[in-house]
Amino acid sequence: MFDVLIREASARFNLGNKAQPLLQMLLARMFDQGTGGLKGFLDLFINTGAAPQVQSWLGGGAGAQPLKDSQVENALGAAGGLLSTLTERLDVSRDSVTSAIGYLLPPIIGKLTAGSGTLPAQIPDDVQPLVSEGQNLLSAPLPSSPGGLLRWLPLALLGLVLALGLVFCSRGGGNSGKPAPAATPPASVAPAATPEAQPASAPAPEASAQEGEGKDAAASAAADSKADEQAGDKADGAKADSTDAAKADDKAEDKASDSDAAKDEGKANDKASDKAADAGASAEAGNDSDGNPVLRLSFADGQAALPASFAELAAKLKAWLDGHTGASALISAFTPAAGDADAAAKLARQRAANVRDALVALGVPADRLVLAKPAASADDAQARRVDVGVRFDDRLEAGDANGRPMLRVFFGSGKSAVPKGFATHAAALKAWLDEHEGAKLAISGFNDPTGNAAANAELAKQRAENVRDALAAAGIAAERLSLEKPQDATDDDVSLAEARRVEVKVSE
Repeated sequence: MFDVLIREASARFNLGNKAQPLLQMLLARMFDQGTGGLKGFLDLFINTGAAPQVQSWLGGGAGAQPLKDSQVENALGAAGGLLSTLTERLDVSRDSVTSAIGYLLPPIIGKLTAGSGTLPAQIPDDVQPLVSEGQNLLSAPLPSSPGGLLRWLPLALLGLVLALGLVFCSRGGGNSGKPAPAATPPASVAPAATPEAQPASAPAPEASAQEGEGKDAAASAAADSKADEQAGDKADGAKADSTDAAKADDKAEDKASDSDAAKDEGKANDKASDKAADAGASAEAGNDSDGNPVLRLSFADGQAALPASFAELAAKLKAWLDGHTGASALISAFTPAAGDADAAAKLARQRAANVRDALVALGVPADRLVLAKPAASADDAQARRVDVGVRFDDRLEAGDANGRPMLRVFFGSGKSAVPKGFATHAAALKAWLDEHEGAKLAISGFNDPTGNAAANAELAKQRAENVRDALAAAGIAAERLSLEKPQDATDDDVSLAEARRVEVKVSE
């Protein structure tokens, strides 16, 4: 499933045969239920500001945004974290591991979520063997690494050689400093031999002793000379080792320089990738006529990836929503009027869903996000956009159905009081009824599906009764008002805020 990806990572980051175990251990960590599984793993990136990138990976496709090395470090670089573990177990540089993970994650998530755009509930069958092998690699005892000892071995040998050289030099110097042996007095010349002078041959043994001492001195000198020669050889060897060590240091410095250059190139590529991700996509913030925040996101043709600048603006919107508990964010996607309508509507829904999911990832409750149906636009450039506005949960929406007036009354969670301004809409309905004597009003209460079903049904009934009583208070006869059970269940595409409503429609 990931064979091509493994080969590409191996070549791109010079990992050799370590690219496969890196991917296996990465998958094992991603699906580790002890740390929250795949969702918990992605939350590490979302919580450090990479929500737009994570969102762009879902479903795969060309819009996937790359990760910076710094984002990988922020998410996985804690002491004893995944980066440290992989670096130690694979015996490769941390920079290589960091860049490789940033490269691997977008296509991995894209493949895992292809088609559905959602995270798998369990490990896919074709991924399970890789995860199992990764788990084995992570749990295996660390092999004794000779790399650390070998790294110091040249210096240790150099120190040993220098120490031996000093010992030999010291020994040679000691011999040269010894006092020279006392000069042997010249041998006495024997007088001419006479019959009575036979004892004169006695000095011969003395001459023999002098000859032996001369041989010892010569041997000692030869030994000292040989020791000096050996010490000189050791010193030359130490000098050669020192030169080799210096060359090794130069090579190490060259490699470090190359590594720095590669890292700088990687950072430059990150910046280029960021610019590429932002190309054709933008986000801007403003305010509506009531001073409430509004966001507008523009997209390149055919693209749904969020611009990098969205995260900062979305954080500000979240802060506003945190301070206005009765409001929700309304996400409206637009489509061009020309072209394939179905394809355009699908792309618009994907863009809106990406915005919603990114806001959820930032901490905005899902029940405070409302997806509106795609709206048509005559201007193709303006149509490739998503608008995010705000609206308050307790509100009124008047409209018409088949040429007849209708009214929607929305309520906050757990609330049943009729919103302010209802009297104006009730008066308009009464005026229409006065002109249509046979018409009546049907009142239906809806509720969101969360929580206790019986309590929700009771709350929906209470809201409908309150609307009915408010209409009666506006002067509409009670016999022209009826409570009816909703004819359709709340649509799954409707947000929870949309579900908490009462509809007032004309019936015969």
